[in-house]
Amino acid sequence: MAALICVDIDLNSADEEAGDVEGGAGEEVSSKLSIAEIMRTEMRKVKEGWDDTRWLELEELDIDDDMFVSLDLPDKCPNLLHNSEAAIIQGCTGLEICNSKFTSNYGEWALGFCGGIYDKDNAGCAHRRDCPLESVTSLDLSKRSIRNLMNKAFNPNEITSLCYLNLRGNPLDQNSLSNLLQLLKGFSCLHSLEVDIPGPLGESAAEIVEALPNLSLLNGVNTSKILEFSKSVVDSMLQPGLPEWAAGEPLTDRVINAMWLYLMTYRLADEEKRLMKRLYEYVMDELGSALRHSDKPNFRVSPFLYMPEGNLASAVSYSILWPIDDVREGDECTHDYLFGIGEEKQRSACLTAWFNTPRNYFIKEYEKYKNKLQSIKIASPIQGSSITSSLVSS
Repeated sequence: MAALICVDIDLNSADEEAGDVEGGAGEEVSSKLSIAEIMRTEMRKVKEGWDDTRWLELEELDIDDDMFVSLDLPDKCPNLLHNSEAAIIQGCTGLEICNSKFTSNYGEWALGFCGGIYDKDNAGCAHRRDCPLESVTSLDLSKRSIRNLMNKAFNPNEITSLCYLNLRGNPLDQNSLSNLLQLLKGFSCLHSLEVDIPGPLGESAAEIVEALPNLSLLNGVNTSKILEFSKSVVDSMLQPGLPEWAAGEPLTDRVINAMWLYLMTYRLADEEKRLMKRLYEYVMDELGSALRHSDKPNFRVSPFLYMPEGNLASAVSYSILWPIDDVREGDECTHDYLFGIGEEKQRSACLTAWFNTPRNYFIKEYEKYKNKLQSIKIASPIQGSSITSSLVSS
């Protein structure tokens, strides 16, 4: 087989092609025969002149370790480009994607897969074409575990029409900042970029925009606004920690599992301004719940309790929203989810209640807080006579 990528095959049709298996051998034997027949069927198609690039899907066949090893995929499929089992990475030197992550051997096929050129129905028909990536305009490489972006396939001369690029969630730790910026500058059509901030491209959105002047959007924010207001895009780096839905999960359970992201709290104080122990939880309306977090917000939100009869029984609660910075038409309204809580109270760790905070975010925030502490100078002792000396002299 020239290049086995993945085969998604109807098990019933595979059984029909292979012939009915005599019963009585047990469920396990039947499963093994099905898998073996699938392999033979696909290899036979290649030998009979079908497309020599096949798509093999083995994920839902209940394969155990012994059964998987017995398939001997590295030997039968030396040019394997994509498989869902990490155990064969070393044996398949042509493997480009494993468990949705790029391997160190990624190239034209992996980029084409993310760019929409290759898929289940078109596993590699265009693989032999000259410059197959030239038609790619949008490329989402987020969370692909890419460590090295310097790749002969990821090249401005190969992806000539690239307009949108998403690099979020990749360490890119094998490339220097200068090399990454120099590489991205070569994509003359690149106008929209999504990256982690702080991250491999630096800690400042303004610095990235200045280094890549062709950009129009950085993390969804207009670059002209970033330069004009020195807007930080740190908040857009933090991806919301949305719950994962289980198949068949009731809608009510989904709502309950998701509501914690929108819950707000407050406590009341007694006449002596001592906070009571009871914590009140509430959810704002559609407008309030739509406000996103920012470390540098332009609005502030606060609960307000109106008691027309002067007692708690008559209280009506509101949320008051007011601007704390200049706001222009088209600007997003944001507020600080942790207003008044700094890094001395582990602010960056508290944000994990809402976001999937990357490791480098904690490191950067800790380093900034540490540098702030070190910059605080301890006041030197008062010079001249002291109380002790005055007592001695008297």
